[in-house]
Amino acid sequence: MSLDLSLVPDGGLHWLGASGEHAGIVLSSRIRLARNLAGYAFPPRAREGERLRVLHEVRDAVGRVPSLRDSAFVRVDECSPQERLLLHERHLVSRELAGLDQGTTAPGAGAVFVAGDSGLMVNEEDHLRLQVFRSGFDVAGALRDAERMDRELGTEVPYAWHHEFGFLTACPTNTGTGMRASFLVSSDPKLMIFDAPGLFQSAAHVHAALHDPAYRRHLETISLDKGLRINAVMYAAPTILLTRKPVARLADMIGALISGTCPACGGSRRSRRTC
Repeated sequence: MSLDLSLVPDGGLHWLGASGEHAGIVLSSRIRLARNLAGYAFPPRAREGERLRVLHEVRDAVGRVPSLRDSAFVRVDECSPQERLLLHERHLVSRELAGLDQGTTAPGAGAVFVAGDSGLMVNEEDHLRLQVFRSGFDVAGALRDAERMDRELGTEVPYAWHHEFGFLTACPTNTGTGMRASFLVSSDPKLMIFDAPGLFQSAAHVHAALHDPAYRRHLETISLDKGLRINAVMYAAPTILLTRKPVARLADMIGALISGTCPACGGSRRSRRTC
């Protein structure tokens, strides 16, 4: 198929309008909800015919969902590699749905519905990935619209739900609310950020390496001959929070005191969440 971005509102770049609060620092905020349809195998285990049935059921339902009624529909698996890359660069689909990882292809029956700053991915890791973008720092606004779309869609298709675990997902770490909040931030153009995936094996490896005096001296001087000085080394890894009481709203986490153990050094740490 040929991808016509004129059918997508603002070409899929509504979130980059710099119209939101603190847009000079936070380019965009995103809320993503993972959902699956009851009665079907999760996409990683589903056969092609089952994935097609999920897509047909969702496409029939979308016409009755006010938040998605006028959305543009794209069969991602029928797009060319360049078109899938374009969809991913505009944050309309994930790397997995676009099939961009080495040695992979776009999942069969993969699709996306785009309606302004809202979207719905179909047959990614989960049957449904609802997402809402907002320009600037506006996670509350994004969550509000995502919850409305979730309620509307949930009245049209049966979600996979467990009374104890919540919404069921292909990856256990998403089970429960299925929600992920994320932000795209900008950096000062005077700074350069180098990404070195695979350099460290674990948080403990980072801790041991950065506390080795010889390695620290080497790291601090490694780029001086190029006129660059390393200011910081950051280890990016998932963070999982377990609460003693259920958290029903994102606002309930604001100001909460968080305590835990540092995975790198094993020491205790306490900090107050501020956003």
